[in-house]
Amino acid sequence: MFTGIITDVGRVRAIEKLGDTRFEIETSYDTDTVDIGASIACSGP
Repeated sequence: MFTGIITDVGRVRAIEKLGDTRFEIETSYDTDTVDIGASIACSGP
């Protein structure tokens, strides 16, 4: 069960399809403050 708080809504900046699909997400959140191993949820249509 998700118990976190949504702090930002990003947008897809790039999609790369080489075997697996890789998404690059743009956000206003300062990603330098995210700890290694932190949980980040990604959901969308």
